[in-house]
Order: sequence, then structure tokens, then C-alpha cells
Amino acid sequence: MGRRDSDRRRRPLLQTLGVGLSTPYWLRRLESRPPTTRPGDPTVRQASTVAAPAFVVHERSGRAHVERRGKDGTVFSGTADEALQYAVDAGSESGIGTAIGLAPGTYEVHRTVRLASSTWLAGSGTAANLRAGSGLDDDLLRVPPGTDHARISGVRLEGNRGENASGAAVSVAGYTWRTVLDGLVVRGPAGDGVRFEAGPEGEYSFEPVLADVDVARCGGDGFVFGHVGDLFGSNLYAEGCAGNGFTMAAAGSTVVHPHAYDNRGEAGVRVLESAIDLDLLGGHFERNRRHGALVKGERIAIRNAFFADNSRDAPDSYSGLVLDGARDCLVSESTFVNDEGGPRPQRHGIVETAASDTNRVTANLFRNHASGAVEKPAQPATSMYRDNVGYTTENGGTAAVGDGDGIPHGLDETPTQYWVQSGDPRTVARAVDVDGTDLTVSVVEVGSWSPMTDAVDVTWGATAIGGE
Repeated sequence: MGRRDSDRRRRPLLQTLGVGLSTPYWLRRLESRPPTTRPGDPTVRQASTVAAPAFVVHERSGRAHVERRGKDGTVFSGTADEALQYAVDAGSESGIGTAIGLAPGTYEVHRTVRLASSTWLAGSGTAANLRAGSGLDDDLLRVPPGTDHARISGVRLEGNRGENASGAAVSVAGYTWRTVLDGLVVRGPAGDGVRFEAGPEGEYSFEPVLADVDVARCGGDGFVFGHVGDLFGSNLYAEGCAGNGFTMAAAGSTVVHPHAYDNRGEAGVRVLESAIDLDLLGGHFERNRRHGALVKGERIAIRNAFFADNSRDAPDSYSGLVLDGARDCLVSESTFVNDEGGPRPQRHGIVETAASDTNRVTANLFRNHASGAVEKPAQPATSMYRDNVGYTTENGGTAAVGDGDGIPHGLDETPTQYWVQSGDPRTVARAVDVDGTDLTVSVVEVGSWSPMTDAVDVTWGATAIGGE
């Protein structure tokens, strides 16, 4: 399935679940004030998605200039990072927060811009471009520890990977509250695209919201959700990153439509062992160089997902989803496929290792895998597989058999529970052995208990659904 076609079947769902981000109270107050700029001033009119920002940063003659509501003319001029930091700091001094509009233009950043609490940096879409200067070797934008209600929206962030050795496009560090990132386009940072990291003593970022963030060609991972609690994300895209598309250690979080495409790390999505209570809904994990997803956490739910044509670097070596030490996880209503008629690179739809425990795999579709739909430990197993198409774990029917005959059970693994019942009251039938293909049946005559060589109609059933 090509990139352009792969999302079509879920667009109505995403439109229904789309995130609406309301205007904060302090910004409504700013918008209600009478304008002090000249009518029709193009700089302010095109500045950003904010109707009336307190500050406007615009570029002219290679310099960045700051205008402030209520002040005539330019209040500060300097490099792009100096101008942005001036606006952040000046707005922070008010004590109620501020909105900073970024006008169309390319702004070269030579020093990390640090946001403050209740600060909204709002660009005018991809025309507002922050670009890492040569030798920055640090993050473009940073939300530091102790920040609450910071927001970045409508900005293009270019990492200039060829001229920098390190640095994320956006980093969020330590204890923060309700950070919002929306409408961002990230291209080519030397490090990660968006990174949430621990504070000095392992503090978490809580309740962040990310929506419509498009990340590509990172030197590291596309998104790193480390030390994050109660994250909500929607329509997050990672393509062509040197690392994983997503690395997740989040707790109590939900992401709607994470999309990992053609990433070169261990997996399109890597869920770490410390992750717990994470819900991935409607994800696309396709054409990644190794696994589509690698899950090690606890109580991880993957629902309505699409895994296709992964393992591109080494066909028949990596799989769609690997549950490796995963515990109490759910995989349901998802599709695992290789393109029909293609090279079938994805080895298995799902691989579950012996270190995993009590997972539920149900109501999924498996098609066209190089080495079978599922690979998992031999029975007995504590995980449960049932009601899947393309991987049969339940079957039954009728057959005509004599003593010692076999009934092909049609399951994709050896049954753990099975039964046979004679339809003739003069005989008794039972299963005496089972293997990967057949139930072996004993049929004897009631009273004499002699083996029946003639065929007798029997009803049978077999399951290998697992579970405790």
C-alpha cells in the first residue's frame, strides 16, 4: 500500500476524533483589546494563527524585529534567537503569559530558544520557518523544567542536520504541565524530532497534548516520549528517521493514528519496558526497515492498526509486531499484511517471545506473510489468541471415522483442548492423541468394547486459544 493511499480508510475516523484546542482565557483578553497597529499592516495581519498576539516577530534585511502591542515601532532587533527570547522573556514578566506571533520568513537560530509558562509561540504555518544555524548542536526550541501551559503551533522547524551534530527540534524536559504542540512540520534535525526527557531527578512531563505533528528525516528518533504521564496525541507522523519513528515510555497515555513509515531503527514504534497503560488507536506501521512495532511494556493496547511490508532492509527477517516481554497487552481489530504479488518482506504478522505473559490477540486479519502469520512459544501458553482471520485457533465439525483414524483439525497450532462424540448410541468415540495436524480417534462398540473398523459419524471440536 502506497503512502498516499494508506490513510484513506481511516480519514472519517480521524476527522471525528480530531483534537480541538480552545483559546486560553488570557489570549481572549488580548484579542478583545483594540488594535494599536496601522490598519492593513501586512506584518501583523500575516503574523500567525493568533488573531492578536502581544508580540510579533518578523524578518527584514537579515535581522529579526519585535513589535509589541501598545508600543509604536520596533521594540527590539537582533538575531532570530535573540528576538524570540526577548519576546518570551518580556511576555513572561507580565505574570499572565503572552502570545508571540511569528511572521512568514526563514529565521536562523544559533542559540536554543527557551519557552516560559503560559507562552504561546504561533507561526503562520510552514511559511514561518525556524532553521538551526550551522554549529548550533543543540535543540531549536526547549520547554524547560517547571513550565506550565506552554504552546508551540503553526511553525516549520528545520534542523539543518548536515551542519549540526546533535540537537532536537523541540525538547520538553522534567516537570512540565499541559505542554501543547500542534500544527508543526519538523525536517532533518541532527537528533530527535520531538523529545520528552526526564528532569534532573527523573521528573515527568504531565498532560501534554500533541496534534498534527509531521516529522521526517531525523538523525535520531522521530518522537521520544520518555518520562511522560497522561499524554494525548493525534495524527503524529514519523518518516525516514535514522532511529525509531516513535520511542515510548509513556504512562497512562493515548495516541490516535501514530504513523511510522520507512524508519531505519529497531522498529517503527518501540515501546519500552517501563511503559504502562498506553493506548495506540488507528496506527499505521508500514515499510519500516525492521519491525513495524516492538512492544515490551505492560497493559499496552494496539487497536484498529495497520502493519504492512515492514522488514525492508532484510526481507523475511523482521515482523509486523513483536511482543517481547509484553504483559497483559491487547492487540485487536488490526490488519497484518504484505502487498499481494510483492516481495513479502514482513516475516510474521506477530511474534511473541517466551518472556511475554497473558496477552490477548483477538479479531485480527493476517495475510500473505513470508513465514506464517504468528510465531509464539509452544503450548502451554498464558496468552490468548482467538477469532482471528488467517490464524485459526478454533475449529470443529463432523466426520466419518473408524478406530485409529485421524481427523484433520485445521488449526495453525497443536490444540490444547479437544473432544470427539459419536453420533451412534451403539458406539463410544474419543480422541486419544493429537499433533499439529490431526486428532487421532478411538471408536469402540458399547458392551463388547471392540474397536469399530467401519466408519462412524462423529462430532468434534478443537481449540488452541491459550489463556490461563
